[in-house]
Amino acid sequence: MVPAGRWLMVATMLFATSLSCSDQSDTYSDDGLEQAVVSFNKHLFEGDSDYLYEHNSARCQALYTRSQAEGVADVFAGIMKASDLEYGVDVTARVSVDVLSRTNSRVSVSILTSSEAKAAGIDDYEYSDTWIYDEGGWRLDAC
Repeated sequence: MVPAGRWLMVATMLFATSLSCSDQSDTYSDDGLEQAVVSFNKHLFEGDSDYLYEHNSARCQALYTRSQAEGVADVFAGIMKASDLEYGVDVTARVSVDVLSRTNSRVSVSILTSSEAKAAGIDDYEYSDTWIYDEGGWRLDAC
């Protein structure tokens, strides 16, 4: 049996490479990019596939359907349920902007899970992705 933490990492990477989120109020800055990445992770752990899909970059949205986003969210929901955790588990995203550019920013993210999540087998993990500044906000562009 694969530990819940491993499934969580796989589901997150699938989600992270196909979907994005940003608030239209984000600014073109390190701080704005960090806020968008934190928001992405918040909505991911809440299972909000509609929000994530609606904020997908145009390039990535052309490659992935809303039903694919919902499918990944369903996998995520199953992981959380199997771990006896509810969406909204306390998760902190520590963000490092490695490269800042409108068309090719690189961000490293460390997800720090709560002690409750760790007790259920969901470990901290790290990943990095490419983000772009488009349509007035930051969008994940890792498709």
